[in-house]
Amino acid sequence: AFEQYSASFDQDVPKLNGGIGVLINSDNLAAGALRTLSVAGIYSYLLEVSDGVTIKAGLKAGYTQRTIDFQKLTFAIDEFGNPSPTADPIVRNIGSKGYGDFGAGFLIFSEYLYAGVSGDHLTQPDVSFSGSSSPLPLKITAHGGASIPINDGSFFVSPNVLYQKQGDFNQLNSGLYISKGPIVLGG
Repeated sequence: AFEQYSASFDQDVPKLNGGIGVLINSDNLAAGALRTLSVAGIYSYLLEVSDGVTIKAGLKAGYTQRTIDFQKLTFAIDEFGNPSPTADPIVRNIGSKGYGDFGAGFLIFSEYLYAGVSGDHLTQPDVSFSGSSSPLPLKITAHGGASIPINDGSFFVSPNVLYQKQGDFNQLNSGLYISKGPIVLGG
């Protein structure tokens, strides 16, 4: 079984010319065998570059605590089909791992165009339980799009693209939306 809970809060703070936020995520895998709790604070800054062009920049700093309960994991099954926990004393003594995690990004936008880049896991924290190095790979995300008015602005065509890379994993998403008032179609 897999359970995930998330909560977030963000607030515009005019005195900071931006906003602040908090993210909380909790995962529970294999009936509590592996639990993760992450808490992060976010700050964003709004900069008007020129009339109609704005940049939003953001920073995220967080802490993640991962806990593993080896008594809930099965490493071997005897000849009668009974599971048994690991007998490895090194593995059994490892219970939790905590690490800091940081991210940053920016978005530049105007009335009809937007583009942005962000980086997550900037310090590539070591997430290994065993002591051997296992850095969490840097995740880069780039995205962009447009909102093109058609027929004197009575409806809009919005092409968009998103690219993500983390370690050896690459993902490219593209889409097109057509909107008229509150009705949006596309994918």
